[in-house]
Amino acid sequence: MKAIECDIALMPLGQTYTMNSVEEAAEAALDTGAEIAIPIHYGMYEGTKEDAQKFKELLEGKVEVLIIDRVQ
Repeated sequence: MKAIECDIALMPLGQTYTMNSVEEAAEAALDTGAEIAIPIHYGMYEGTKEDAQKFKELLEGKVEVLIIDRVQ
């Protein structure tokens, strides 16, 4: 991920075919140098709203995290 530079990163939190953990997704967002990170792939079949919140907490003060809550 360090070879990728971006302003906005969409980071998957599903954890089966994507990142191994929420912590890994947060680290990847930092590695890209993104100013904004948006967690995706959580809340339906795997991953939870709490995972998205944890992602935001891990990046607080480092990367702006936008949680687009469409999960019911």
